[in-house]
Amino acid sequence: MNELQKELETNQMEQEEQLSEIRKTNEVFSNQYKRIGVEISENQKSVSFRKGCRVCCEKIYSKGIHEIEYQIEGFSNPNDDRNRIEIGVVVPERRETLINVNHDWAGTFWFRTWWQNNELSSWKGKDGSSLEKYGKPIKKGDRFTILLNMDEKEISFSINNYNYGIAFNNLPEKVSLFILAWRERGNKISLI
Repeated sequence: MNELQKELETNQMEQEEQLSEIRKTNEVFSNQYKRIGVEISENQKSVSFRKGCRVCCEKIYSKGIHEIEYQIEGFSNPNDDRNRIEIGVVVPERRETLINVNHDWAGTFWFRTWWQNNELSSWKGKDGSSLEKYGKPIKKGDRFTILLNMDEKEISFSINNYNYGIAFNNLPEKVSLFILAWRERGNKISLI
């Protein structure tokens, strides 16, 4: 009985460690995968954008459940139809192309906030197309969360702790995170 109790306690401790690891995904922005005009902080946790900039994160995710949180510290002029913020995932071998080639979104799954048809709106999309209304527009001060379940190949997005449900359930075997900010200076996002 004593050994059984120890084994149960050990199993419980291991499960608690796994859960705490899920909540503590330690991500940083990549100095390797960024476009000119992206300014990454010294600790690689904050990024500021100028016109038409993109940045990818360091890690490659292939298994496990990961929660990655961002703070939207600046979203300049969201009423400009050319300004938008996109946050999502890209297959790792497409990071270089995503950063350097305009309008080549193959291998991406994302959430977008932008001004369209005289309203600020939010969408989800895949490969630069397949737009579908999803969630609500993000704004300065919001906390944006990606819940990445690589065991089930699913991704969902939350804003201020409200989860909008599974956005995609057909992710590729490996992904990396990316952020894009179009047109305006003053867009700033930090990893929490």
